[in-house]
Parts: sequence; structure tokens; C-alpha cells
Amino acid sequence: MTTNIEIILSSIQFLGAFIATFIAWLAWQRRNQPGSLPLALLMLAVTVWGIGAGSKTFALSQRQIFWQALEILGAGLSATLYLVFIVEYARQEKLIRRKIIHFLWLVPVGSALLAYTNPQHFLFWPPVGAPRLSLFLAFLFYYYALRLLATTLLARAILRLPAGSHAQAWVFTLGAVMPWLSNI
Repeated sequence: MTTNIEIILSSIQFLGAFIATFIAWLAWQRRNQPGSLPLALLMLAVTVWGIGAGSKTFALSQRQIFWQALEILGAGLSATLYLVFIVEYARQEKLIRRKIIHFLWLVPVGSALLAYTNPQHFLFWPPVGAPRLSLFLAFLFYYYALRLLATTLLARAILRLPAGSHAQAWVFTLGAVMPWLSNI
């Protein structure tokens, strides 16, 4: 049975997905600007994440695994795309080679596949009470490591900005800090 708080939280997830879709559309309109294409893709990943997170509340128990896997895919892709966005926006492409960026896509896709097939192997989420570690913890490490790397690159780029760009820098900083705060 779905509680009122779950309905409210799911509604917030759906609202966030809608807003992310709108931001993706705006970024797509400016795709010739540095960072706009990765930002548009990042916002689409956030949309997938929000739809997965919001939908799992209302899904029948046998369909929840699909929405959880979709949520994992969106979260993982958002971490990777956040790094790509910051690298491109800060014009620091030389710091991370394209081959490494291509390799980074494997973790979110692999994690989503492991999450979707978890009932067959319990490697991603072990059964409740099982005394073993899970691959979900490795996914969380990956997610936070990429976010930390991207946030550090953003902070370094902000310090080099001319005085006229400080307002935009504060918006980026707030945007970078919000996901960290939401997980406290």
C-alpha cells in the first residue's frame, strides 16, 4: 500500500524529471556552446533517473526491479555526464582522455544490467540479512568518485574565471552542491 508521503516523494521525482527535460530542451537549443550537449544529455539522464525513482513506488512488486534498474542507469549516466559536462565547460578536455570517458560508460550500463537481473544472482543487492558486500556499494563508490572529481574540476575552473562570470559560477556551484546535500 502506498502512503501519502510516498506519493508526495514520487510526485517530487516526477516534477524533477519534467524540469530536467525542460532544461535538456533549453541546452539542446544552445548546443553550439561549450558544455551544452553534455548538459542536455545529463538532464535526459536525470529525467530517466527521476522517472525510475518515481515509478518504482507505484509499480507492482514484480515490476519494481525494472524501475529500480532504470533509476540506477539514470543515476550512473548522470554521474558520467556530469563529469563530461564539467570537463567540456571548463575546457579541460586534456585532463581526461576520450578512451577513459568511453570506459566510464561501462559502469552505469553494467550496474543497470546487474540491478535488473539481481533476482537471479543477488550480486547487486543481496537478500535482506545476508552478511556479504554488494556490487551496489561499488556502484555508489563510482557515483560519488565521479561527482567528487567533477566538483573538484568545477571548483578549479571557478577560481580561474574572470570577475564578470562569478554569478554564473555561483549557479554552477549551487547546482554541484545540491546532489551532495540531497543524499545527506
